[in-house]
Amino acid sequence: MDVARLQASFALVAKAGDEVAVRFYSELFLRAQAYPGLRRILDLFPASLQAQRAHLLEALAKIAGGADRLDEVTGYLATLGADHRHYGAQAGDHPAVGAALIATLAHFAATRGPRTWKPTGPRRSASSPTS
Repeated sequence: MDVARLQASFALVAKAGDEVAVRFYSELFLRAQAYPGLRRILDLFPASLQAQRAHLLEALAKIAGGADRLDEVTGYLATLGADHRHYGAQAGDHPAVGAALIATLAHFAATRGPRTWKPTGPRRSASSPTS
């Protein structure tokens, strides 16, 4: 993984602020139509997604900022995953969430400056173990 490139790309994306989270949740709700389990979870969200948007941006910043310290990020992601499982998130929901996130990041990386990131390289299955 090219950490410097990932962090530079995220810095471009982060400049868009709340627009990133708004776009992500729009993408996610559109994709949820094909994933009944995910739709059920999204129905639990409050009408205002303000708190969720702030949490998303904080999480993305922490993950991008810690990309050079994968042991710390892995622990953080494990906790985040456990939190989401509490609400009923399942591995079958991951493709929709991943696609929404990649579409969002690609959109902002491409529109905020020179394209420094694109979704290439080997991908792990959504059901692959993290350790």
